[in-house]
Amino acid sequence: MSIQDVHAAPKKGSKNNTEVSKYEAEIARLRAQLSQKEQRESELEQRERQIAERERNLLNQNGAATPIANSESTATNVSNSATTESAIVLAQKELAEADNLGEVVVKGRRNNPLEKLKDTPKSVSVVSGQELEKFQANNFQSIIQKIGNVGMTIGNPQTASTFIRGVGVSDKLNGLDPSVGVAIDGVSYATSAMISSFSYVDLDTVDVTRGPTGTRGGKNANLGQINITTRAPTFTPEATGSIAYGDWNTLITKATLNAPIIEDVLAWRGSFYREQADGYIANQWDQDYYYRNKDRTYGRIQFLLTPTSNFNARVSLDYTPKAKEGSDNASVWNRPTPTFYDTGRSVDQSNESFGKLSRRWFTQQTNYAPGDYFKNELNIQGQRYTYYGTKGGTLNLNWDVANHNITSITGYKDYYFSSGGAGDNPFDVSRPPASGQVDNSQYSTELNISSKPGGFVDYKAGVYLSKVKIPSRTNLTRFGSDAGAFRANTTQYNILDPLNDPTKLNNAANQTLSASGRGLLLNSIDRLSTKLQEKYENDSGALFGEATWHPIEPLAITSGLRLTHEQRTSTSSAKVLDNGFAAELNPVSKNNVQLGGFASNSNSGVLITGQNNAAQLTLANFVAQKYFGVATYGGLSPEQRRQVAAAKGIRNTALGTLFQTAEAEPFNGLLISGNIGPSWKINENETAYFSWQHGEKAGVAQIIGATVLGGKSVPNKAETSNAYEVGLKSVLLDKDLVINADLFLNDITDYIQPMLFEDTVQTALNNDGKIAYTSGLGNVPGVQTKGVELDASYTGLKYTTFRLAGAYTDAKYTDFKFMAKPVELNDGVGVAYYDATGKNLPYASKFSANLYAEYARPLPEFLAFSDKFQFHTNVNYKYASKFNTDKSLSRYAEKNPLGTTDFAIGIGRKDQLFDTNLIIKNVFDQDTSYTPTWNTYYPTDKRWVGITVSSKL
Repeated sequence: MSIQDVHAAPKKGSKNNTEVSKYEAEIARLRAQLSQKEQRESELEQRERQIAERERNLLNQNGAATPIANSESTATNVSNSATTESAIVLAQKELAEADNLGEVVVKGRRNNPLEKLKDTPKSVSVVSGQELEKFQANNFQSIIQKIGNVGMTIGNPQTASTFIRGVGVSDKLNGLDPSVGVAIDGVSYATSAMISSFSYVDLDTVDVTRGPTGTRGGKNANLGQINITTRAPTFTPEATGSIAYGDWNTLITKATLNAPIIEDVLAWRGSFYREQADGYIANQWDQDYYYRNKDRTYGRIQFLLTPTSNFNARVSLDYTPKAKEGSDNASVWNRPTPTFYDTGRSVDQSNESFGKLSRRWFTQQTNYAPGDYFKNELNIQGQRYTYYGTKGGTLNLNWDVANHNITSITGYKDYYFSSGGAGDNPFDVSRPPASGQVDNSQYSTELNISSKPGGFVDYKAGVYLSKVKIPSRTNLTRFGSDAGAFRANTTQYNILDPLNDPTKLNNAANQTLSASGRGLLLNSIDRLSTKLQEKYENDSGALFGEATWHPIEPLAITSGLRLTHEQRTSTSSAKVLDNGFAAELNPVSKNNVQLGGFASNSNSGVLITGQNNAAQLTLANFVAQKYFGVATYGGLSPEQRRQVAAAKGIRNTALGTLFQTAEAEPFNGLLISGNIGPSWKINENETAYFSWQHGEKAGVAQIIGATVLGGKSVPNKAETSNAYEVGLKSVLLDKDLVINADLFLNDITDYIQPMLFEDTVQTALNNDGKIAYTSGLGNVPGVQTKGVELDASYTGLKYTTFRLAGAYTDAKYTDFKFMAKPVELNDGVGVAYYDATGKNLPYASKFSANLYAEYARPLPEFLAFSDKFQFHTNVNYKYASKFNTDKSLSRYAEKNPLGTTDFAIGIGRKDQLFDTNLIIKNVFDQDTSYTPTWNTYYPTDKRWVGITVSSKL
């Protein structure tokens, strides 16, 4: 019976009221069904138009707005055309996500994202933004924990670095290009610090491509590329919001608004994020300071303009105001220094921190005992928060002209970072603001053209330009009133405070010497400030191109070439910012910096004959008057002169390496990147491939240390990477099971990594029985990483998805004969280096795995409202076998195998008007902390439990 038939039925008498009521009920039911059907058809029609529009835009953008295509990560159609399949993948993905809950109800299974990569002749992993949101993975480190064979170092954002296949670690970034590139919406970022400092919201996908990249545009990277794609504006109105509350007073709010401004012509999208949380460790000195607190605000606004069918423009502006957080470099828990070096020589414990805090100067404070130094707590005077902020913009223009796509990508980003470094005890040793400060900006633009796929050859070519400026990177050192007593070596301290020896307390002469000596200890470096300032400029210009040839049906051959001109310049200076209370104790000079002190013997304190002019002799007499009440320096006793020498030695050591502004030897060269890779489509469900990828990374212009002539330039050579990969991608069990496996071998020559360089001058000044080193970047002659990788997913069980990413990786130094000795070998005897050939690289785990499982289904029918609600749960397990966190591979820095589990469970409406999710990170409270050296311990985040409530309109 149709509705029309019901309406046409003749009226009956009152005796037929019951039947009329039945007809009326039937009419109401059919009308409701028709209304639902029409609404559904309208939604589907609107969605189809949106998908068509989205696919057209993405095709036109040729990957600009979808960096998956732009950075070579998901070329997935039969012809290996990255552009076409990226558009299809994302369009299908958008439909699947938009109608995700309904799809589960109808099909009982999920789409398999790895299936879309079955024809991609490279090692690629992908994770969706929807999955990341389920775990509140809102920062870069938590994001990459969901991806296989990718990792990130532990530390403050400025020194963080990303590695792939066990290679890429660098904690001294400066002007160094990252070996693992990161791009957001097609714009490559110049430093890892820009990526690791901020929060991420409203993401579409995150993907990683392993091996050298660059032949399809963007910034070239020697080891791999991570692409983050945000959700773009659409013409479908949308509003989402969520609130999360959890341990340590965590409060996270998110909001997204999307709407058309002019139907089918102009749309906008706004995304907002705010996170605030206490850390789980409070500073005992200042209870308002928390270690690893969160204070993050982020906003992004986008506009999409589609005035014609063959042109679109996307503008994105983002801003993170300066935030303050308790930095990782303030998180050290101290441990007792071992009694012996591994060489068998005993450690001079009096020159260790515990021994220094046992000095009479510090034991005067009765509420702090030397043993408190080893408590599992933060007790730091003057600790300052770390500040950082950024703003930027992106403009993507896309034309579809004459069977080609033309794309322009322009981006700007700046970055500010100021570390809150301080000491590791409650005394006035280091004063804020101290440590590092960085201003950074980058500008890049790209213009490329690509053919429409399907011909004998599909190609893409273009030009890329970028400029990176670091006008100011400073390292401030500021000393307090307790610094002289703490930084003095044992010999110096005992000369200046002879009463430190209890057997000398009743000696009147020693009491007099101690009074004057403590004045020298107090003034020697109180308020002294030094400043290392560096400036870097990196200029890059590249021509790139890649083509995929199809000589016969199952065979495709991809080849690419990139020519990049790189120029790196740097200037540095290290000067005194403030002389503090004791300029009179300065040396005459340090290197090429004149300090105006007087010349005296470093041990006896006797004036050096013939090396002091009248002004210097007057200054020496001033020292005698100020600290001893003696009219002339010549009137001082030998013991008093030795005290002056000791105080001058403390100050000379604290001044460190000084030099006037020096220009480093620039790096200037033409670098070549390329790739060639045949793939053979065995059948519709299996593809085998081989690839060779060649990459070259620019060296660094840098100043490391100084000589009497000034700053010392230590240039780096270009780094060269050759990666070989053979793989098989299979779709099995009626597309329920996808297995992507590969074997890889990557040889790297002149690998650029942080190094320690022996500093013989500072070693002599310190006089503490250890070799002193200066940190910088250097070339390791040979590095190799090899292994096997597996990405698999299974969707054959109803309502369930499983994904596994596993790898065996052997990353070693094949030639490295000059690694700085780790602390347990640095006994001050013999050579400063050892042969690390054959050893594993820092942070390189042999075995790693990432297992993800999801279960989402309608509520059982016997429950109320089962037709409106859905149950969902997710779990992610991350495993890494043991690795070493020390750049010199100290045996004390080995991290035992670690597996952490994140879990989420919740319930929500199918139409997403309401959803709630319980999240537990690190379910079993595994110890993720580490020991970077033999007497320090870095605590990291513990188990976190929170609940999220969200809604989508």
